[in-house]
Formats: sequence, structure tokens, C-alpha cells
Amino acid sequence: MDISLIRTFLELNRTRHFGKTAKALYITQSAVSARIRMLEETLGVTLLTRDRNNLQLTPAGMRFLKHAENMINIWNRAQQETALQDESITLLTIGAAQSLWATSFTDLLQSYFRSTPDTALVMESHPPEALLRRLQEGAIDVAFMFESPQVTDLKVEEIGNMELVLVSSHANISARDAASAKDYIMVDWGTAFATRHASEFSDIPPPTIRAGLGLIALGFLRSGGGSAYLAKSMVKHLLDQSKLHLVEDAPVIQRQIYAVYMEQSSRQPWIQAFNQSLRHDRICC
Repeated sequence: MDISLIRTFLELNRTRHFGKTAKALYITQSAVSARIRMLEETLGVTLLTRDRNNLQLTPAGMRFLKHAENMINIWNRAQQETALQDESITLLTIGAAQSLWATSFTDLLQSYFRSTPDTALVMESHPPEALLRRLQEGAIDVAFMFESPQVTDLKVEEIGNMELVLVSSHANISARDAASAKDYIMVDWGTAFATRHASEFSDIPPPTIRAGLGLIALGFLRSGGGSAYLAKSMVKHLLDQSKLHLVEDAPVIQRQIYAVYMEQSSRQPWIQAFNQSLRHDRICC
């Protein structure tokens, strides 16, 4: 089957618009229609209903969607592995929670990669649900995340923790005043953090600023000031330069970091060696 037909189907499912799909794929709208028609003829089913301004997947289209995503993942992986010139090199695909990439986790990964020249890396960033799905589809080898998933066939190892500290652009501010201020930024560090934060600051007003990533909050602090819980490794240099200040009476909140991979993974030796390296370095992001 022509892989371009599947890519077109997935893009059309994302945009739900022939014109936008054509623009994204740099082809004409008639080419999009022709590819979808060819895919439907190959499968012998109708994948889409084409009511005006209401493009929807049929039940058959919904069933095909997951298979299409799997095929693209397998194809991408095959391309990457085939492109390797040295047969002794092992390609490893790592996924991590988005907030981890802005911490010292990246430095540890780079250090390990430099010490293992027979390894090629692909690094991805996804939300937790997408990480688990890509693990089960075989699109990534190991995922690093803040929550321990309870899913059959997945092996979970705790490899370390992240220290989240309350920092502020205001010197000598108390934790309560920082968290109650209009310029306080509530960062999404996961469910466990939100629970602990709620218990520590139960009597403060709801934050007026929220950030999905620590990196967004850090940029906001540096440009406009304020306070936020951030990974200690993200702000160490700014604390050392007194560009940000540690809120001394604020509790340090720990977030565990887990390595998650398939129990039957062919990459287990590398994954376990890498996990051991992180534990040896006392990972603390």
C-alpha cells in the first residue's frame, strides 16, 4: 500500500478539511480526493462522510485510524533504522514528558549518549497518554514520565526524582505572599504535584496564570516577573546570579521520575543500563 495514502488519510482526519490537508501536504485538493478514493477502493470500505462542511469518519474509518497510525509509526522507524550506515549501531527512540526536556535530564541523556558511540537516538516529547500509546505501538522504546502507569505488559522502574522549588523575581517574599499574588504562575507538574500544592496552599485564591510547561513559566518570570514552582536544575544559574530568588519558607515538592518500557522489549539491555546510569548519577532534575 502506498504510504502517502495513509499520510493523507491521517492529515485529513486531523484537519477535517480537504483544502487545509492539501496545503499541509503541498498537493492539490483533487490529489487529496484521489488519494482518499484510492485508499477506500483498496480497503473496500468508505472511510469518510463528505457532507458539506461536516467531514466525519465512518465507523470503518474510526476502526482504520489506529491501524493507520501504527503503519506510519512502523514506516518511520523502518526508515530511520534503514538509514543507519553502520550495522553495529542500535537505534533507540526515547519519549519523555514535555517538562522533563527542559531539566538536567537532557544533560544526563547527552552524557550517556556520548559514552555509548554504538547508539543512535531519536528523542520525542509527548503528553502521558501519547507516551503510553506510542510505547504499546512500538513507536518508542522507553518513556520517562512523572506518573507510574498501571498497564499490563509494561515494566516500570523508578529512576530518581525532580526537586520543584518555589522561586520568585521578588526578593525576601514569603511562600504565602508569592502564591497569593496576582503574578503567581501555577505550573502543571502532574496530578501528584497538584494534590500536594493544594494541601500546602489550601487557603490561597485560585491562580490567575497557569502554564502547561515549566519552560513557559520561566520565560514569563524572566520577562515580566512573578513566582512559580520550577525544577531546581532549570533555575540554578538564575538563582546563583540573583536574577531569581528562592522562596525560603516554601516546601520543596518532589516528583518521582519513572522509566516505562515493554516487558518484552528487544532494547531491554540498553534501557536497563541507561536507567542504572541515571540512578548512579542520583538523577535530580
